[in-house]
Amino acid sequence: MLGFRVIGVAIFWVLLVPAALASQRPKAWVDEVPRSFHAWELENHRYDIRPVRTPQPHEPSTSTRFPSTLSGQDMISYGYLPYWEFDAEIPWSELTHLGYFSVGVDGTGELINDHGWGSDAQLQLVEEAHSHGVRVDLVITLFNANQLASLLNNESHRDHFVANLVDAVVTGNADGVNLDFELLPVQARSSLVSLVLELGAALEEVAPETQISLAMPAVDWDGAYDYDLLSASSDFLFIMCYGYHWGGGPPGPNAPLHGSVFGDYSIEWTINDYIEWGGDGITDRLVIGLPSYGRRWPTTGPEIPGTALENGVVRTYRQVLDWPGLSSFTFDPELGEFYYVDQSDGTWHQLFIDLGESTATKVEYALGRGLRGYGFWALGYDANDPAYWSPIRDAVHTALGFSTGLPGEDTGSQVEPSQADVYESLSTDTVVSNDELDTDSMADIEGAPMTPRSSSGGCSAGIPVTGFAPLSGILGVLALVLRRKW
Repeated sequence: MLGFRVIGVAIFWVLLVPAALASQRPKAWVDEVPRSFHAWELENHRYDIRPVRTPQPHEPSTSTRFPSTLSGQDMISYGYLPYWEFDAEIPWSELTHLGYFSVGVDGTGELINDHGWGSDAQLQLVEEAHSHGVRVDLVITLFNANQLASLLNNESHRDHFVANLVDAVVTGNADGVNLDFELLPVQARSSLVSLVLELGAALEEVAPETQISLAMPAVDWDGAYDYDLLSASSDFLFIMCYGYHWGGGPPGPNAPLHGSVFGDYSIEWTINDYIEWGGDGITDRLVIGLPSYGRRWPTTGPEIPGTALENGVVRTYRQVLDWPGLSSFTFDPELGEFYYVDQSDGTWHQLFIDLGESTATKVEYALGRGLRGYGFWALGYDANDPAYWSPIRDAVHTALGFSTGLPGEDTGSQVEPSQADVYESLSTDTVVSNDELDTDSMADIEGAPMTPRSSSGGCSAGIPVTGFAPLSGILGVLALVLRRKW
């Protein structure tokens, strides 16, 4: 049955968008639009062969593993599974969605680099996920502005892509599609919305229960993403709230919860920006993406903020589990993140990373603000460690008033949801000298240059619209919207 939200989107396209052009939000200034961590990871692993997977034991699925959000929606817990982590031990009981990362697309709409999508092993993964009550999304990636313009602004290319993608959904028995399109040119802003609507109409014909989501930037530097229309025409938006500091910049938190001495850009800023330019109702469609990795910089000394001697390198949660100084990591409640300062071989180092407790702080904050859910980059990096997932589970129950202890249990009754309090500081400030720290055994993964500029007043990540479709185009989009099932 057609939902009121669909009608609202249609009215917005026909009546409100032209008026909205008069109040365009300003563009965030930056020398060069940075690439995301997803793009850097895919590049760094381009020659990796997908590992062989041994399915984990099946467990009965249940529809009551997670509480409803503050607005009564089904909560989402999303995990990207990169193909190079295909053999990871997956925390099935902690997830609602798994994103198979990834299959590429070029500027003509041709699918490329399928990384085993449609293979027997991939189909077995879907079967394994379904046995645990988890949906599987096909993640489609394109990280090139010129290719995106070619794909999105050419109707025949969009049609070709939609047809190919629908076939891939059917072939791989996918439950959803996640579009990870980055470095989107402003000129393709409205065309991306058109693509989402066209894809929804095509999927309605063959797989009406298929969900559509998009990976979205923490800071929309060029103002290319239409927050309100993309959220209204898709099922949800996954905001990549990581990479606020990058390897080539100064040491700092990867996913700061609040603004601090490191700058104003933070998860709080990002959520506020999406609400400001997407409307209050957008929170029902937002999933906060969190990192199970951090960065470690060699620095001139122990002082924080510090000065880097060389580029910082990625350290996953899995890599730091066996560090001798793990128990001495310091939690900063303003950042909502752990840091660790040590001296090794005469050189100071500063590490910023999320552990289970700090990730839980961010989950609780997001759910308490009414967001639809949370997610992670990336499965495998968490090592399926109970010490990582247990605090997150507790945070969900605290934020949403869930009355039981474990996802997958009989939930009993739910209590009235309540706003979560901020987590207390987990430890006191500590600086550790540890010359025995073994760093040689940890492979370096160079990460994404996504350093937001510091701004005393904050700026909109904003979005100039350079033009608008003629009436025939509006009516075409209206027809597609009316066909989309919600």
